[in-house]
Amino acid sequence: MNQASLGLIDKDSVQKMVDFLKNYGQHGNALISDIEEIELLSPIKKKAAELFSCKPHNIAILSSASEFLSQIPYLLRRSNGGTIILVDSDFPSLIRPWYGAKKNGKNFQIKFAKDDRNSSLTEEIIKLVDSKTAAVVVSHVQFSTGTRVDIKRVKKAVEQVGALFILDITQSAGVLSFNNQPFAADALVSSGYKWLGGHGGIALAILSEKFLEFDPLATGWMSDPEPFIMDTENLNFSLSASKYTQSTISYMTVKGLESSFDQILNLTTEAISTHAKAMANILFESIEKSGWFLFRSINDYESSPHILTLAKKNSDVTHIYENLRSEGIITSLRNGRIRISIAHYNSANDLDKLSGIVAKG
Repeated sequence: MNQASLGLIDKDSVQKMVDFLKNYGQHGNALISDIEEIELLSPIKKKAAELFSCKPHNIAILSSASEFLSQIPYLLRRSNGGTIILVDSDFPSLIRPWYGAKKNGKNFQIKFAKDDRNSSLTEEIIKLVDSKTAAVVVSHVQFSTGTRVDIKRVKKAVEQVGALFILDITQSAGVLSFNNQPFAADALVSSGYKWLGGHGGIALAILSEKFLEFDPLATGWMSDPEPFIMDTENLNFSLSASKYTQSTISYMTVKGLESSFDQILNLTTEAISTHAKAMANILFESIEKSGWFLFRSINDYESSPHILTLAKKNSDVTHIYENLRSEGIITSLRNGRIRISIAHYNSANDLDKLSGIVAKG
């Protein structure tokens, strides 16, 4: 591994993408058969299964994470609703479906764990789990702080009360390893962009056998075991996670994410994570005496190597953010802090430039 950045160019993947665009992408589905259209999803399922230590049978290809998350409140079978445990500052896609369900008559009680830099988020979640818990729906890594939940501990607590564990891995998939953690939750869902490197318009879910007992509420035409039979008399579902795939997804988006999976598998998430941690250390060492502080110390077991958020007392973070952007450094403003997302293509020079601007603020 080069400390500057990890190698990026996978010529075979690039050529495959170019060939697909020339031979198929520009023609829509005019030059492919029905079977070939279905099989377009097979390579990406196989690669995702390798990345997440599961079988293609358990992979669903979606158009978005929200498409999947919005169905969860209506799949729960508890007659009394029960308690739903969320994180108050989590991404809205995890929270809004439960408000919507309550508005539509579902009898859920919502309890929020708070992501506080002076306490463990994992502990806060576990403290809320009891016999009334119907589901815990949280992100593995919090988008606005980089706080990382201890999956194994939460899963154990959830299993003890027979609740459902839904984990959004959008902010960790492609950078943190899921090796030897098959089915870290009953269902994992991730958007295809962020560290997976795809575009908007594609996502995936990894569904346990327990979760596959549920049939989807959004009954798209491709959820049928043989969608091109075009059966309009029966409601049959695939026995695999494919039952959660609703409809045709942009072919170019599918092939783009497939190429990105090749790159990630070639680099390995272990190497990507190690690289991110090295870059984070460079940043921390450069700013630690300038008054800026991280939401969680890089030595905190709940910190993530690839998402850092900075704040400084009496500092105009919006002004610093705009200075960074004017210098071509892309960060985000999240809850009064500057969020820094480190990718495998970022170099030590990138972090030095960023810290130099921040340190002056």
